[in-house]
Amino acid sequence: MIFYFSLPVLFFVFLIQITNPSFLKKQLRRLFIFIVSFLFLFQSYSALVFFLTLKNNKFTKLFLPPYTDYGYFIQHSFFRFFAPFIISLLFALLAIIFIRKLNHRFKGRFFYREEEYLAGLSLFLSGYPIVIFSILFVFISNLLTSLFFQLLILNKKLSTRLPSRVSFYYLWVPATLFAIIISSWLRTETFWKIIQLNSYL
Repeated sequence: MIFYFSLPVLFFVFLIQITNPSFLKKQLRRLFIFIVSFLFLFQSYSALVFFLTLKNNKFTKLFLPPYTDYGYFIQHSFFRFFAPFIISLLFALLAIIFIRKLNHRFKGRFFYREEEYLAGLSLFLSGYPIVIFSILFVFISNLLTSLFFQLLILNKKLSTRLPSRVSFYYLWVPATLFAIIISSWLRTETFWKIIQLNSYL
């Protein structure tokens, strides 16, 4: 789901962010609400398809009533279809609240006003556990960009043309895209097996 849905959506958002930023700024909140709603509806449909698949197979129907209770189906469906995006949605909402409060307190010094929903959308679409690496890569890329600018500032000819701070605004989507793309490699590492939800199935 993350590769077939999240990647195209994030690529599209990043393209609009570069080519038509004013349009994206106006639509980010609506886009966030629409994508969250659509994804959970789609995952509900996927859970229904999974239920019908179990029911129509002479072997897997043993995991459903009257042979057993709904415990297996509910647990498997929750961790497979819903839990990764419920957790990433919590991260997204926390990011939105944090950015909003920080902007209110410091008068927009650290984040752009519309950045809260850009961050929220990126983190939500990454799913769990990729969302952890998305956040990590955002801060690493910001740190590296800041260091690069600091080196350029040493050049007096360039210092007057450089921004006073490095914004996160253009880092949320690329960092999340990078995290999703390399997740196939991350899955082979031990730390992924520790934090993944599949271990609960």
